[in-house]
Amino acid sequence: MQVNSLLKPLIDKLLPLVHGNQVRAETTEEPTSPVPTVWLLGKAGVGKSSLVNAITGQDLASIGEGWRPCTGQVEQHSFPEDTPVLRFLDTRGLGEAGYDPTADLDYCRAHCQAVIAVMRLDSPEQGAVLQALKDAPRKSELPMLLVLSHQDRVAPVELDGVVAAIEEKVREAWDKAFEAIVVDFPQQSGLDELRDALSRVLPEAALLMVDGGRGSAEQQAFHDLRAVVLAHAGTAALAGAVPVAGAMAALVPQANMLRVVANHHRVDWDSRNMLELFGALGSGFAMTFAGSTLARTVVSAVPGVGTAISATTSFAITWALGRVASLYLFRKSRDEPVSTDELRAAYAAAFRAAKERR
Repeated sequence: MQVNSLLKPLIDKLLPLVHGNQVRAETTEEPTSPVPTVWLLGKAGVGKSSLVNAITGQDLASIGEGWRPCTGQVEQHSFPEDTPVLRFLDTRGLGEAGYDPTADLDYCRAHCQAVIAVMRLDSPEQGAVLQALKDAPRKSELPMLLVLSHQDRVAPVELDGVVAAIEEKVREAWDKAFEAIVVDFPQQSGLDELRDALSRVLPEAALLMVDGGRGSAEQQAFHDLRAVVLAHAGTAALAGAVPVAGAMAALVPQANMLRVVANHHRVDWDSRNMLELFGALGSGFAMTFAGSTLARTVVSAVPGVGTAISATTSFAITWALGRVASLYLFRKSRDEPVSTDELRAAYAAAFRAAKERR
């Protein structure tokens, strides 16, 4: 009863937003949060499209068709294209004869938040990539991840030596710390390590790989919704960072997200099923979420640290709520029983992942 008394006022605020005209149409507007951009630095044929596939889950044909001219020979790929939560930049033609990449490299350096250098393990000639890393003017600001592909082209007994040799060359060009990950995209080897490394370099990309589309039908359903949930989590984080007003403003992207998730599963929200979901998550969720309006209002008023805590909390709550709402509505759409333990475990795991990767 105590849980319901905490949740009912929140649901009374959320439902009008979910069903009201003030909630923006998802298919026509971009999220208001900045779109993280990663620069894929590597020559043609090293596996950059396969890397995008591993992060976004898009098929390779869609990725190939999704590159758009940006400037010079720079192309960008937005995921998803209509409401992007992640962008990739690629300097086409790097290392090819007659191509001067100076202007294109300057553009990429100025517009990215992270660098992923992609190199083939069986290709010793990486001069153009190494030179681009050496000339990067923002090394102190840009995190860099080295992805070494085509593991199958190197004999197992030689692998450690080849990796060490490439790392040494990269270390000479990029004079700050970086991580190196060995992957075999066709065999999906090294993807867990890639996800962990991305969580430290570009958290948004790591979250997109959570539940990576492999496994159950329910996981695939959320896989299709990850981008929209991530977009609204980012918007809620921006709202949560605004002192005093942010806590209430965070309800708007949360409500809009719940509406889109419900539309995807063809199930309508009402006070009964929303209370069933929120109530199943227990008193801890009720205290955190229903009490977050007051709590985040207070903490947002503390300069600096308070704002960061509020934004992180808003992001994590929204991401976890989207994850568990998709699970709940998936079960409802199929008239399957809804397990309280399953819902609580899904929320806790998603909340923890978002907090760690934010």
